[in-house]
Amino acid sequence: MEEDPLFQSIALRFRQTERVDRIKGWIQKAPVEAFDDRVCTAIEDWHRRRESPESE
Repeated sequence: MEEDPLFQSIALRFRQTERVDRIKGWIQKAPVEAFDDRVCTAIEDWHRRRESPESE
């Protein structure tokens, strides 16, 4: 079962979902002061990549 590509895909998606949910929780609980310029720039860059026509 662990060698099944569909199982691998589902397992990867599950792990990624858990990771993203954990990160979202950290962001929601963090004080504004925790968001230095480097963090804000990284999030803005990620958002721009997600919004760009090439990412579709």
